[in-house]
Amino acid sequence: MIDELSQSSRAAGHFAERSAALSRSPGPGGQHCTGPAVGTVVGGSVSASADVVRVTVRLVDPANGDRVTHPVVRGPARCSAGTPSGGTGQVATFLRERLGQEVKVRKEREETQSLEAWERVTRADDLVRDGVDASLAGNEAESSDLWHRADSLYAVAEKLDRKWVTPTVGRGWVALRLALSSQDTMPYSPMMQRALAIAEQALERSKGGQQALALRGYAREWLATSPNMTGTDTLKRQAEADLRAALDARPDDARSWYALGELLYTDGRFTESAQALETALNRDAYLVEVRAVVNLLFFASLNLQKFDDAARWCEMGISRYTGDPRFQTCRLILLGWTGKSRRDVGKAWQEIESIEKQDSIGMFSSQWSYFRMMAAMTAARAGMKDSARAIVARVHADSAAHPGTEVRTEEAYVHLLLGQREEALALLREELRE
Repeated sequence: MIDELSQSSRAAGHFAERSAALSRSPGPGGQHCTGPAVGTVVGGSVSASADVVRVTVRLVDPANGDRVTHPVVRGPARCSAGTPSGGTGQVATFLRERLGQEVKVRKEREETQSLEAWERVTRADDLVRDGVDASLAGNEAESSDLWHRADSLYAVAEKLDRKWVTPTVGRGWVALRLALSSQDTMPYSPMMQRALAIAEQALERSKGGQQALALRGYAREWLATSPNMTGTDTLKRQAEADLRAALDARPDDARSWYALGELLYTDGRFTESAQALETALNRDAYLVEVRAVVNLLFFASLNLQKFDDAARWCEMGISRYTGDPRFQTCRLILLGWTGKSRRDVGKAWQEIESIEKQDSIGMFSSQWSYFRMMAAMTAARAGMKDSARAIVARVHADSAAHPGTEVRTEEAYVHLLLGQREEALALLREELRE
């Protein structure tokens, strides 16, 4: 779930200071401008060789000349008719994300009379995004430190403007991130209790405000979809009510649309889930939540057996977010669900080798058995029954050396593909008892 909170890209440089300078910048002759101001100037350069186009994007704050340079984007020099350049797509993605960050910063500036409070919230937001990046890279200690530092800044902002609820909600989201990233297996961990308590406090202060409803709805949704959790039916109803109320107040809240989509997904309402997720994607003008949305749309499409859509979401994630762990395994999973030839079996093993070779920090170590069950599914569907049985036997033999995710359901599917119905049923009964 921590991945589903990891949405925003990192804001480069000291954006709070630049934005503060822009809000105070004088016009010609030392006069402060009263008309529309230029927020960010976009420039860049393009160079090309025979096969590669290199695009550099520069964002310049006209108030003080500070420049943020996007890393060079490289793409093929030639694209087929009607197909946009990969570099163009990456540039567009970067600009949309960056503009979304600036819109958020400027909106928050309008909510408070305290420049000092706003500056601290903006710096805290930057730390939260840095923590997200660290978490995605598997650096949990670093992400935890960054989020605690963000919480301290939000706390200072709370004291500077006691009427402004945004810092309080920010502390709630930090607590929720820390709860989701912790090793505590109890759903109601201290940090989760803290997140819920902050949500209730923010709701009381804001008289049922949208930000607080969205926070409580997300927290309840996570609890309702957690293993070892009792009373989930009630929690699901409460979470859905919170999220829908938040969306009634702000229909463009992509994070709440995503949480609603995830809630519906775990409830087996895949068609409604896909609708909510596509709404999140369409309403997410600045790509704030798009990574998590695309990831879950991939799985919703699989469950709806819309395999062409699943492939499209997978490739979108891979092309836009290179290295994001949410998309490093989607091609393998798609093969496990759809592969049916010997060639597909070979592709599955190539994907496994590629994933595990690149996993220098052991991020996917708990998925060792799961990956091999994807290969077994592909082999069984391709008619390679002996190979499928051998893979399952190897998983059992080596399970002690590779502890991790339980794969009873996947193994049951392999048995079903092999025509071994009773073996599949036995595993499913065991899974239900567990």
